Amino acid sequence: MVKKIIELIILIIMFHLFLIPAGLLASSLGPSGGLTVSGKYGADDFLAIGPPPGLYLINYSFFYSANKFKDYNGDEIKNGPFENFKMRVAGNIIRPIYVSKKKIFGSFWGMDMGIPLIDKHIESRYFDDGDSGLGDIILCPLWLAWHTEVFHFLLSFDVVTPTGRYDKNDLVNIGNNHWTFEPLFSVTAVLPGGFDLNVNLLYDINWKNNDFIDPRTMKETTYKAGQAFHADYAFGYEIMRNQRIGVVGYYWKDITDDKIGGQEISDSRGQVFSFGPAYSLNWNKVIISLKTQFETAVKNRPQGTMSWLRILYTF
Repeated sequence: MVKKIIELIILIIMFHLFLIPAGLLASSLGPSGGLTVSGKYGADDFLAIGPPPGLYLINYSFFYSANKFKDYNGDEIKNGPFENFKMRVAGNIIRPIYVSKKKIFGSFWGMDMGIPLIDKHIESRYFDDGDSGLGDIILCPLWLAWHTEVFHFLLSFDVVTPTGRYDKNDLVNIGNNHWTFEPLFSVTAVLPGGFDLNVNLLYDINWKNNDFIDPRTMKETTYKAGQAFHADYAFGYEIMRNQRIGVVGYYWKDITDDKIGGQEISDSRGQVFSFGPAYSLNWNKVIISLKTQFETAVKNRPQGTMSWLRILYTF
């Protein structure tokens, strides 16, 4: 505990010396923003279509690494708390899926959940901290899927629950300590010649964290992450039967500023765009996909690389 307090005091000093926005400290090292520990972006790829009725299990393994932190203008921060910045996040997400034989509004319906195990570590010249364990569980009580010969649509409503471990005195947390409501709309086009195109559109609405320490004053207050729009995309080509390659990535854009104690923190919005190669193999009841995504056009966030291994099994 003494170590945490000393690290927080150092951050306060750095904040005043280098005039780094409080929202940057709160969002990036605190419960939300920067790299949301349980937020799903870039996880899915080719043919992200609602499956036929049945029971499925998806296992996602991922690794994220970053050696840069960008400011509001997209410039790398090389001094203060982010001097010699390094961030590593590894995790595994188990996602059971159930699809009913019955239809609602002409669509198949289903439900699923994501159970994340996270290991997160952040360090710089002035601090070194990490945590691991159960992250924020994602619940999807209902999703609807419509299918045509070419186009496939999916509408879902996810809830990110505050199940991950959180301590207001820690610099790094694996839990956000607030609820998030996340509607999703997905469109997939299966095109002639073995091509496919998928776009997932998501919008995050965050609830308030009522157990937060303002890094400027060290006083307990509330913290509310701003609303965010993000999208995943995948463009694939079937190189041979049951095998695809293509380009995948994600885009994230904060729509509103974060709030500390009910007051908006200016210049606290972040953004990122990523792209990279992907490969998918459909083998019997198993679909395996591998991908790596390189981040660019970053503001108010770490800039790094995300890699995924996704395995889907059909029961």
